[in-house]
Amino acid sequence: MEIKIPTIQECEELFSKYLVPANIHDHCKKVRQVANFIAIKISNQNKNKSTINLELVDRLSYLHDLFKMFSLKSLEPNEFYSQPYSKEQIELWKKFKEKYLNSHESQIAYEEFKEQFTRFAEQLRDYSDPKTNQTTEQMIVCYADLRVKNNEVVSINKRFEYLKKRYKHVQEEKWPIYLEHSFEVENKIFNNMDFKPSQLKEKMLEGEQK
Repeated sequence: MEIKIPTIQECEELFSKYLVPANIHDHCKKVRQVANFIAIKISNQNKNKSTINLELVDRLSYLHDLFKMFSLKSLEPNEFYSQPYSKEQIELWKKFKEKYLNSHESQIAYEEFKEQFTRFAEQLRDYSDPKTNQTTEQMIVCYADLRVKNNEVVSINKRFEYLKKRYKHVQEEKWPIYLEHSFEVENKIFNNMDFKPSQLKEKMLEGEQK
Protein backbone atom coordinates (compact mmCIF):
# COMPACT_ATOMS: atom_id res chain seq x y z
CA MET A 1 0.00 0.00 0.00
CA GLU A 2 1.30 3.42 -0.98
CA ILE A 3 1.98 5.93 1.77
CA LYS A 4 0.73 9.44 1.20
CA ILE A 5 3.49 11.83 2.22
CA PRO A 6 4.01 15.60 2.08
CA THR A 7 5.71 17.08 -0.97
CA ILE A 8 8.96 19.02 -0.64
CA GLN A 9 7.03 22.25 -1.10
CA GLU A 10 4.57 21.25 1.62
CA CYS A 11 7.50 20.48 3.95
CA GLU A 12 8.99 23.91 3.42
CA GLU A 13 5.60 25.48 4.07
CA LEU A 14 5.29 23.49 7.31
CA PHE A 15 8.58 24.85 8.63
CA SER A 16 7.25 28.36 8.01
CA LYS A 17 3.78 27.60 9.37
CA TYR A 18 5.11 26.25 12.68
CA LEU A 19 7.80 28.95 13.04
CA VAL A 20 10.56 26.38 13.50
CA PRO A 21 13.71 27.96 15.04
CA ALA A 22 16.79 28.13 12.81
CA ASN A 23 18.84 25.70 14.90
CA ILE A 24 16.13 23.02 14.72
CA HIS A 25 15.65 23.58 10.99
CA ASP A 26 19.42 23.27 10.43
CA HIS A 27 19.47 20.03 12.43
CA CYS A 28 16.60 18.63 10.34
CA LYS A 29 18.41 19.53 7.13
CA LYS A 30 21.55 17.70 8.25
CA VAL A 31 19.69 14.61 9.46
CA ARG A 32 17.90 14.57 6.10
CA GLN A 33 21.25 14.72 4.29
CA VAL A 34 22.69 11.85 6.35
CA ALA A 35 19.55 9.71 6.06
CA ASN A 36 19.37 10.15 2.28
CA PHE A 37 23.06 9.29 1.90
CA ILE A 38 22.68 6.08 3.90
CA ALA A 39 19.42 5.10 2.20
CA ILE A 40 20.90 5.50 -1.27
CA LYS A 41 24.02 3.55 -0.26
CA ILE A 42 21.93 0.66 1.05
CA SER A 43 19.67 0.74 -2.01
CA ASN A 44 22.65 0.57 -4.38
CA GLN A 45 24.12 -2.39 -2.52
CA ASN A 46 20.85 -4.32 -2.23
CA LYS A 47 19.59 -4.13 -5.81
CA ASN A 48 18.11 -7.63 -5.75
CA LYS A 49 16.59 -7.32 -2.28
CA SER A 50 13.66 -5.38 -0.86
CA THR A 51 13.67 -1.76 -1.95
CA ILE A 52 13.79 1.27 0.31
CA ASN A 53 11.22 4.01 -0.07
CA LEU A 54 13.70 6.85 -0.60
CA GLU A 55 10.99 9.47 -0.69
CA LEU A 56 9.69 8.31 2.69
CA VAL A 57 13.20 8.43 4.18
CA ASP A 58 13.61 11.95 2.84
CA ARG A 59 10.40 13.31 4.38
CA LEU A 60 10.61 11.41 7.67
CA SER A 61 14.14 12.67 8.26
CA TYR A 62 13.32 16.24 7.25
CA LEU A 63 10.22 16.50 9.45
CA HIS A 64 11.40 14.40 12.40
CA ASP A 65 11.90 17.44 14.67
CA LEU A 66 9.35 19.77 13.10
CA PHE A 67 7.49 20.07 16.42
CA LYS A 68 10.54 20.02 18.71
CA MET A 69 9.94 23.60 19.91
CA PHE A 70 6.54 22.63 21.29
CA SER A 71 8.00 19.82 23.41
CA LEU A 72 10.39 22.18 25.21
CA LYS A 73 9.49 23.02 28.80
CA SER A 74 10.30 26.70 28.30
CA LEU A 75 11.58 29.04 25.60
CA GLU A 76 14.12 30.78 27.78
CA PRO A 77 17.52 31.14 26.02
CA ASN A 78 20.00 28.60 27.41
CA GLU A 79 23.39 27.01 26.74
CA PHE A 80 21.91 24.95 23.92
CA TYR A 81 20.13 27.80 22.15
CA SER A 82 21.06 31.36 23.07
CA GLN A 83 18.94 33.18 20.49
CA PRO A 84 15.77 34.83 21.85
CA TYR A 85 12.49 33.49 20.51
CA SER A 86 10.13 35.86 18.72
CA LYS A 87 6.78 36.94 20.16
CA GLU A 88 5.07 34.90 17.44
CA GLN A 89 7.03 31.77 18.37
CA ILE A 90 6.22 32.19 22.06
CA GLU A 91 2.51 32.67 21.34
CA LEU A 92 2.41 29.60 19.11
CA TRP A 93 4.34 27.60 21.71
CA LYS A 94 1.74 28.53 24.37
CA LYS A 95 -1.11 27.40 22.11
CA PHE A 96 0.55 24.03 21.49
CA LYS A 97 1.33 23.59 25.20
CA GLU A 98 -2.35 24.13 26.01
CA LYS A 99 -3.39 21.69 23.31
CA TYR A 100 -0.81 18.93 23.81
CA LEU A 101 0.53 19.61 27.34
CA ASN A 102 3.94 17.91 27.63
CA SER A 103 3.66 15.56 24.67
CA HIS A 104 6.77 14.43 22.82
CA GLU A 105 7.34 16.06 19.43
CA SER A 106 6.70 12.76 17.62
CA GLN A 107 3.28 12.42 19.25
CA ILE A 108 2.43 16.02 18.32
CA ALA A 109 3.48 15.24 14.74
CA TYR A 110 1.13 12.27 14.70
CA GLU A 111 -1.79 14.32 15.97
CA GLU A 112 -1.15 17.12 13.46
CA PHE A 113 -0.68 14.84 10.45
CA LYS A 114 -3.00 11.88 11.10
CA GLU A 115 -5.98 13.23 9.17
CA GLN A 116 -4.13 14.11 5.97
CA PHE A 117 -1.14 11.73 6.10
CA THR A 118 -2.30 8.83 8.29
CA ARG A 119 0.36 6.17 7.65
CA PHE A 120 3.12 8.75 7.38
CA ALA A 121 2.01 10.16 10.75
CA GLU A 122 2.29 6.69 12.27
CA GLN A 123 5.80 6.22 10.86
CA LEU A 124 6.86 9.63 12.17
CA ARG A 125 5.42 8.94 15.62
CA ASP A 126 7.23 5.61 16.03
CA TYR A 127 10.47 6.06 14.06
CA SER A 128 12.73 6.29 17.14
CA ASP A 129 10.81 4.02 19.50
CA PRO A 130 12.93 0.91 20.26
CA LYS A 131 9.77 -0.90 21.42
CA THR A 132 8.28 -0.88 17.93
CA ASN A 133 9.18 -3.12 15.00
CA GLN A 134 10.98 -0.46 13.00
CA THR A 135 10.78 -0.44 9.22
CA THR A 136 14.04 -0.02 7.31
CA GLU A 137 13.10 3.58 6.57
CA GLN A 138 12.45 4.34 10.24
CA MET A 139 15.69 2.67 11.28
CA ILE A 140 17.69 4.78 8.82
CA VAL A 141 16.10 8.00 10.03
CA CYS A 142 16.56 7.03 13.67
CA TYR A 143 20.24 6.30 13.03
CA ALA A 144 20.79 9.50 11.06
CA ASP A 145 19.38 11.49 13.97
CA LEU A 146 21.72 9.64 16.34
CA ARG A 147 24.71 10.71 14.24
CA VAL A 148 23.89 14.44 14.08
CA LYS A 149 24.62 16.85 16.90
CA ASN A 150 23.06 20.19 15.99
CA ASN A 151 24.12 20.26 12.32
CA GLU A 152 27.35 18.26 12.54
CA VAL A 153 27.98 14.56 11.92
CA VAL A 154 29.44 12.99 15.08
CA SER A 155 29.87 9.53 16.58
CA ILE A 156 27.08 7.93 18.59
CA ASN A 157 29.13 8.35 21.77
CA LYS A 158 29.57 12.09 21.18
CA ARG A 159 25.88 12.45 20.41
CA PHE A 160 25.00 10.73 23.67
CA GLU A 161 27.32 13.02 25.62
CA TYR A 162 25.27 15.92 24.30
CA LEU A 163 21.92 14.20 24.89
CA LYS A 164 22.77 13.48 28.53
CA LYS A 165 23.52 17.17 29.13
CA ARG A 166 20.47 18.28 27.15
CA TYR A 167 17.93 15.90 28.70
CA LYS A 168 18.87 15.67 32.36
CA HIS A 169 15.34 14.57 33.29
CA VAL A 170 15.96 11.14 31.75
CA GLN A 171 16.72 8.53 34.39
CA GLU A 172 20.43 7.67 34.44
CA GLU A 173 19.85 3.92 34.24
CA LYS A 174 18.01 4.31 30.92
CA TRP A 175 20.96 5.76 29.01
CA PRO A 176 22.90 2.46 28.71
CA ILE A 177 19.75 0.82 27.31
CA TYR A 178 19.32 3.58 24.72
CA LEU A 179 23.02 3.41 23.86
CA GLU A 180 22.94 -0.37 23.40
CA HIS A 181 19.93 -0.07 21.09
CA SER A 182 21.71 2.65 19.09
CA PHE A 183 24.72 0.43 18.46
CA GLU A 184 22.40 -2.44 17.47
CA VAL A 185 20.83 -0.16 14.85
CA GLU A 186 24.29 0.90 13.69
CA ASN A 187 25.38 -2.71 13.28
CA LYS A 188 22.29 -3.53 11.22
CA ILE A 189 22.83 -0.56 8.93
CA PHE A 190 26.54 -1.12 8.37
CA ASN A 191 26.34 -4.90 8.13
CA ASN A 192 26.71 -4.79 4.33
CA MET A 193 28.27 -1.36 3.91
CA ASP A 194 31.67 -0.96 2.26
CA PHE A 195 32.87 1.50 4.93
CA LYS A 196 32.84 1.79 8.71
CA PRO A 197 30.54 4.01 10.85
CA SER A 198 33.57 6.15 11.76
CA GLN A 199 34.01 6.96 8.06
CA LEU A 200 30.49 8.31 7.52
CA LYS A 201 31.40 12.01 7.59
CA GLU A 202 34.40 11.39 5.33
CA LYS A 203 32.35 9.41 2.80
CA MET A 204 29.66 12.07 2.71
CA LEU A 205 32.28 14.73 1.98
CA GLU A 206 33.70 12.58 -0.81
CA GLY A 207 30.22 12.27 -2.28
CA GLU A 208 29.78 16.06 -2.27
CA GLN A 209 33.05 16.54 -4.12
CA LYS A 210 32.17 14.17 -6.99
